[in-house]
Amino acid sequence: MQEGILLFFQRIAFPLLDQAAEIITMMGEDVIVISLMVVIFLAVDKKKGFVISIDLLASMLCMSTLKAIVRQPRPFLVIEGLDAKRVETATGYSFPSGHTTTSSSFYSAIAYNFRKKGLSIVCAILILLIGLSRMYLGVHWPLDVVCGWILGITITFALNDLLMKLFENERTTMLFTVISGSVTAIGGLIMSSLVTASLIDATAFSDFSKLLGISCGALFGFALEERFGRFSVDGIFREKFFRTIIGLLSMIFIRSGLKALFPENVFFDWLRYVILGIWTFGLYPIIGLKIKLFRPEIPQKTGSSNS
Repeated sequence: MQEGILLFFQRIAFPLLDQAAEIITMMGEDVIVISLMVVIFLAVDKKKGFVISIDLLASMLCMSTLKAIVRQPRPFLVIEGLDAKRVETATGYSFPSGHTTTSSSFYSAIAYNFRKKGLSIVCAILILLIGLSRMYLGVHWPLDVVCGWILGITITFALNDLLMKLFENERTTMLFTVISGSVTAIGGLIMSSLVTASLIDATAFSDFSKLLGISCGALFGFALEERFGRFSVDGIFREKFFRTIIGLLSMIFIRSGLKALFPENVFFDWLRYVILGIWTFGLYPIIGLKIKLFRPEIPQKTGSSNS
C-alpha cells in the first residue's frame, strides 16, 4: 500500500508541481524554521519564542531517537524506478520524517501560542502540505509522514503549557536550562566523539549529534541571557527590524565561518552548533544590550506602593 501511494504521486507528477513541492518542503527545513524562530524570539515575544524553540527541539530529539532505533531505508533506495527529487534533503534514515516532525511541531506551536484564526489556518495548511510534499518527492514513506505529524503535534501540545509555567519563575528557569543543557552537552559530546572515531553508525547519529549541539547551546545561551542580559522585544519597527536582521546575518556568518574554519568531522559539527546556539540565545542579546541594539526588560511590579 505504501509503495502504491508513492507510485501514484510519481504518476501525477509534472514540472510545475515538482517546483511547488520543492518550495513547500523548504518551509520545513532548518534555514526557514530557525530564521522564523529567531524572528519570534528577538522581535515578537521572547518567552514564547524560547518555548516554541524547546517544543521543536524536544520533538526533533524524539524523532532522531526513533530514526536511530528503526533505521528504515528511504523509499527511493527500495522501490525500483522511483524517481525521487530533492534527495539532498534526505539525509539519515527515513522513519519518521524529519521535515514533517519539524514543521508539525513548529507551526502547531506558533498556532497554539498566538491563537489567531488566520494564522492557525495557515499553520495547519503548511503542516499538511509539507508532509504530502515529502511523499510526492519520493523521499519518505507514508508511515514516516503520519508518524511525523503525530509526533510533532503531540509533543508540542504536551510540553507547551508546562514550559510556559516553568519559565515564569527565575529559579526553575535556571534549573531547567542548566540541567537540560548539561545533559544534552554530555550526550552530544559522547555521540559526536563516537561517530568521529567510527565506533557508531554515522548515518544514524551524525545529524542527531548536531541537534544535541544546538539544543545544548540554546539552553545555555538562554540561561546566560536570563542571568546577565534580560532584553525586551519592545521597540519601534525599525529597532526590531535591524536587531533581527543583524541576528540572522550573524548566525549565517558563524555557521558558515566556523564550518570553513573547523576540520570536517562530526565532533566539530557538534561544537559549531553549540556555539551557534549560545550566540543566538545568549551572547548576541547580551552584547546587543550593551550597544543599545536591544532595550532592557522592565521588571514587573509585584505589588502596589499605595498604603
